[in-house]
Amino acid sequence: MFPNMMEGKIIFSFFTIVQGWGRTARNRNRPAQILGFMLFAASAGGSIAAPYAWTTGGPYGGDANDIVVDPRNPDLLYVSTRQAGILRSADGGLSWWRINQGFDTPDGGITVFDLAIAPEDSNVIYAASPWAPGGLFKTVDGGASWTNISASFGSLPVWDIALDPQRPGRIYAAVTDPSTGQGYVGVSTDGGGSWRRSVVGSLGNLVRDVAVDEFHPLIVYAGTVNAGVFRSIDGGRSWVAVDSGLPAQPIVDLVTDPHRALTIYAIVNREGVFRSRDAGATWTRITSSLPTKRFGALVVDPVTPDTLYVSTTATFEADRWGIYKSSDGGASWTRLQANGLTSFYPYALAIDPRDPAVIYVATHGETVFKSTDGGQNFAFRSEGINAVFNWSVVTDPNTPGAVYSGTHDRFCKSTDGGQSWSLIKLSPTAAFIYDVAVDPQRPNVIYVACGHNAAGRTEAGRGIYRSTDYGETWTLQVEGMVDANPIQVEINPRFPNIVYAGGANGQFYKSDNYGESWVAKDLGVGNAFVLDIVIHPDDPRTLFVALDNGAVRMSRDAGETWRGDALVPGSPVKSLALDVVDSVLYAGVGGSVGGLYRMDMTLSGWTPVFNDFVGRAVVEEIHIDPADPDVIYLGIAPVEGSTQPYASGIYKSVDRGASWESITGDIEHRAVVGIASDPFVPGKIYAATLGGSVFQSSGPAATREVPSETPSK
Repeated sequence: MFPNMMEGKIIFSFFTIVQGWGRTARNRNRPAQILGFMLFAASAGGSIAAPYAWTTGGPYGGDANDIVVDPRNPDLLYVSTRQAGILRSADGGLSWWRINQGFDTPDGGITVFDLAIAPEDSNVIYAASPWAPGGLFKTVDGGASWTNISASFGSLPVWDIALDPQRPGRIYAAVTDPSTGQGYVGVSTDGGGSWRRSVVGSLGNLVRDVAVDEFHPLIVYAGTVNAGVFRSIDGGRSWVAVDSGLPAQPIVDLVTDPHRALTIYAIVNREGVFRSRDAGATWTRITSSLPTKRFGALVVDPVTPDTLYVSTTATFEADRWGIYKSSDGGASWTRLQANGLTSFYPYALAIDPRDPAVIYVATHGETVFKSTDGGQNFAFRSEGINAVFNWSVVTDPNTPGAVYSGTHDRFCKSTDGGQSWSLIKLSPTAAFIYDVAVDPQRPNVIYVACGHNAAGRTEAGRGIYRSTDYGETWTLQVEGMVDANPIQVEINPRFPNIVYAGGANGQFYKSDNYGESWVAKDLGVGNAFVLDIVIHPDDPRTLFVALDNGAVRMSRDAGETWRGDALVPGSPVKSLALDVVDSVLYAGVGGSVGGLYRMDMTLSGWTPVFNDFVGRAVVEEIHIDPADPDVIYLGIAPVEGSTQPYASGIYKSVDRGASWESITGDIEHRAVVGIASDPFVPGKIYAATLGGSVFQSSGPAATREVPSETPSK
């Protein structure tokens, strides 16, 4: 998840009820009285009397970091992801299964960067993890189970792996010690049973890549973030800098040539691809003719010498991304048509060693694409890969089966209750879609808040987008906004022409013409992020906003003036819920005081309600079932850096908060940041996760038999 912030969820209640359902964009809560909180389950996966059965129909895709093809069985693929761990396909990408047995994190999120299949045995695979759970992992059964083999160097972050093609069990791992800033290469000669540290250069050299010459495997290269490329000619015992001709920028990737000894390629951040034919002694840029210097990956055709492919990743530059091919070792390049490849972020490439016309592209955002004609046409091959960061989930109370969500750069739309999804690009430059709102009177009108998690970014494409055709096409509406970076969007339930938007740097805007133009309103909070907006259903001139500096602000005059009461400075308020029966405002809080708090609507002071997981988790969502106010759901995610799986997932109360139980069940990814009820299917709820897509449940179900290799769809 992003370290700077996690989207707060907006919860409010309405009196305008149609057949027991609030007529609201996001199915907010009916009036409900929350009595108290007591946690029964001790972990996110805690058992309950009637286990919930969860399924997901997507959205499929997500952020992929690497893809590898089994050289003995090219239909067997492995892909590593951000948050979803490792997935396996046995049919050339038509279907995928998660294979994460042996990995463990507080929220189920597993980040793996690099994969390597042992040349002597395809059942032996190595996986490098720089983030949680961290370290180097190994399987000897084709991914059925994994073991951490990096304990001898403290399970430090491992960024890259290289295997000796001639000496089975000899492994090189790119490692950085965050406590000292020292980078080194871990060397094992017994398949990871034992290791020695090989320091690369001086203190502060951060090693990110490692590669081995296939003809002379004692020649090893290490790429660093801040000191260029180093070379060892004795299997990693000693290192010398070899960066003549390389710009002083981070090394993104190192690739040795399987057809030519002493030939190596380096992708240099924002500078292009460089080649050395003398073991790194000198380097030459080989991509000067290409229209960008941003590259994601390079692969050498394993069958045809001098044939190279590179991917360009031009963030917010739709005309500069793509796949390029060279048939002369990089002297000239041709851009492939790449029809069907819709991701702007191709980050890894792999070629079928049996048929070099079969090319796989692993992307950020949509995971895997496959070409069978040398890159001219690609097909989406991510069915079953539920690795998407879904920041919210909403249902339309007027349209059966309509479910909406937002991801990094796509609007997700389901018309069949989450069984399948379409991913719609807002524009070539659209940023992160953090929030979605549906006009309560005209369900064809949808708004999304499209911003970025880092304050101060100035990329194009941020702002409020509006669709008038159920999300099929979009228009950016930023007139009156300055450096727009919205995180939240909210519609007045009685007068839907009035729309509010909040975001980074204390931005808060109001529109009285359906978002056609905006007027800034001063919250008086400086650069704090607006993480939530709540409108009082009886008095829509009364607004509340939650901020990442620990404050909640209130306006009694439709946003013209504000006052507030700080909860705890520096502890973000992630979510708000308004109980109009008792005139109580609830807040889900993160940071060192993580938990649930409440106060009356005069903002006179906060009272802890449930904070038994202080410092370990945060209430990201509070959702009261619109059809039954006795039923309350909490979406929980762990605090950044938490090592305990205590309270991530979904908790449910059936007695207005008097008692709680975990209903997380078999949700694979437990960082739940959004919950919505289905207005047409009693008991069915949707859960949005950061890195696990959207799950759905129809309520408690009997224990079901799970096959040995269960599709994640």
